[in-house]
Amino acid sequence: MLALDPDQRISAVDALSHEWIIDSIGANHVKAKAKIHAALDNFRKFNSGNKIKQAALGFMIQHFMTQKEA
Repeated sequence: MLALDPDQRISAVDALSHEWIIDSIGANHVKAKAKIHAALDNFRKFNSGNKIKQAALGFMIQHFMTQKEA
């Protein structure tokens, strides 16, 4: 599901019919929905952490370039 090459990724239909999704939804739809939302929240937090790291790195590069020019 997480293949970098788009040609090697499975389709959305295949992903939704994956046994992990089917098992999660099977017994209790409310619990399954909560699991999916929790997973998405974790992904958003992870991704926002990367954005902070990128911003900090950009700031440091700019700071060091300014010091080098002075």
